Amino acid sequence: EGDAHQNHAAKSEEDHPTPESKAVIMSVDDDVVSQHVVQGALSDAYEVITAMDGQEALDILQGRGPQLDAVLIDVMMPEMSGLEVCEFVRKKLDISAVNLPILLLSASAHHDSVLAGFEAGCNDYMS
Repeated sequence: EGDAHQNHAAKSEEDHPTPESKAVIMSVDDDVVSQHVVQGALSDAYEVITAMDGQEALDILQGRGPQLDAVLIDVMMPEMSGLEVCEFVRKKLDISAVNLPILLLSASAHHDSVLAGFEAGCNDYMS
């Protein structure tokens, strides 16, 4: 009877991860409304870290890169585009696509935009 209770308790923990066990996703977008949408959609299942621009994202990555499980980056941002952030992560920080999946988000589904995303090193491109 004690074993059955322990198994049920273990199962409950798997179904409802503790904050410490949640995967960590960074959302990079200069639009506050978009950041709220991402947090609302993902915060139940993931720990969501936000960066409001490319430089802030790079600062976070340089400090927490190995602890992040994925990065969502808006392509169209001022100062440093999502493509530039992605390329910097892959080439300068040398963080591989296997170690850190990067998903680029854009309103444009044009073939050239998607191709540029993959050339910059993203794992996927969503429009």
